[in-house]
Formats: sequence, structure tokens, C-alpha cells
Amino acid sequence: MRRPRPFEGASAPADLLGQLGCGRQYAGPAPRRELSVALGPVGPMGSAGPKQDLPTGGPWPLPRTPTACREARSVLRQVLRQWEMEHFTDTAELLVSELVTNAVRYAPGPIHLTARGGHTLRCHIDDASRLLPQLYNARPDDEFGRGLALVDRLASDWGVDLTDGGKSVWFELKGAKPC
Repeated sequence: MRRPRPFEGASAPADLLGQLGCGRQYAGPAPRRELSVALGPVGPMGSAGPKQDLPTGGPWPLPRTPTACREARSVLRQVLRQWEMEHFTDTAELLVSELVTNAVRYAPGPIHLTARGGHTLRCHIDDASRLLPQLYNARPDDEFGRGLALVDRLASDWGVDLTDGGKSVWFELKGAKPC
């Protein structure tokens, strides 16, 4: 069963951006969604750990500088090409950029990107903070607060795993390669 999504009526990227407050449309507050959090020590790929038969890349360290998003996108683009998963590139780059931006802005310490391929792409951004990300209902004039709404709308699933060293915010993209 597919989970309900905020911004369900968005039929095109312009509709979605409008509903996120980036244009003239505004759908009002997004419905609250339960955030799944794994408590306790987990590995870099979440509580289940990486599956041995799936390609796994990383962890790649990212700088705590304005170039972090660009470097994360570049690494991810190369890996998706190697894994023949280019059909995820645009969405994966956008979502990784949002999560890396949050880590640079709000978390102390090192930041790492890890990815796992297969029929589902799963990306993790690890940081040293144990504070959970907040899904905000940004108003049209707000400068911030739309990143996790994009992740929530575009990812097949997402969540947070608390780790010994902080947290791992992850998202999954599912879908077959187009013919």
C-alpha cells in the first residue's frame, strides 16, 4: 500500500513547487506524517545493514563548505552511471543536495554520503548530530523549510537512523529502468 503524501494533487513540477510555496499556488499546511526512526546503534546502511549482493558505495567524506552539495552530486552521478541506474540521477541529485545542505547547516562534525544500488537506490547522509530533522510547513515567504518536503514528496521512502556517532538521514528511490 502506498503511503499518503503531502501535496498529493501536484501533477507537474511547477504544481509541486507552487504547493511548496515557491510560486503563486499554496496548498496550506502539509498533513503530518509519522517519521520512522531506528533507535540504537546501526550500521552505515541502516538497521538492516547492506545486503551483500547489492552494489554499495562509500562512505564518501564531504566537506563542511559550500561545495559539499556539488561534490555529493558528482560522486552520486558517477556511481549511478557505473551501476547503470542513470534513470534516478536527477531526483537523487536533488534529494542528496537537500540532505547535505541540512547536514552542513545544522550538524557539527564530519558528513558522509553512502549509496546502495539494486532495484532500489538508497542514499544515506551521515552527520554527528542526534537532533532529528523537522518536516516544516513553509509559508510562501519563508526562505527555508522546503527541503524535507521535497524529500517526502519525491522519495519512495525516507527516514532517520540514530547511530553511535549521530544520525543517518536516508531516502529510497524505487522504479524500473525506463525502456
